[in-house]
Amino acid sequence: MTEQELEDLAIVEALEDLFARERRGLLEGDLEAVVRLADRRESLLARVPSLRIGRPVLERLRSSAARNAGLLAAAAQGVRSASARVRSLIEGPPPLNTYDMNGQRHQLGGKGSATIRRL
Repeated sequence: MTEQELEDLAIVEALEDLFARERRGLLEGDLEAVVRLADRRESLLARVPSLRIGRPVLERLRSSAARNAGLLAAAAQGVRSASARVRSLIEGPPPLNTYDMNGQRHQLGGKGSATIRRL
């Protein structure tokens, strides 16, 4: 193997290792680990266009990156859902409009009503 081929192989192996670590972090919910890998990921991916690697290797890298992108999107959706749930618990339920026997509307709950909070 030439020196260039060895260098290209080292970059491919580093990317595969990084994708595996990133995947593990996403599956374990360790988003801080994923963030720590971002700079290294960016620098390695910037070198991909200059690599002299075959289509199967490139497809394997693309597949790993796409899989992790899906996991990252799912993790982001989970964070948004959790945030919305916490917000709804803090704000309480929306007000409920009811009508009495005379047709007068009354509002129950909503902002300003007593909210039970668990500490």
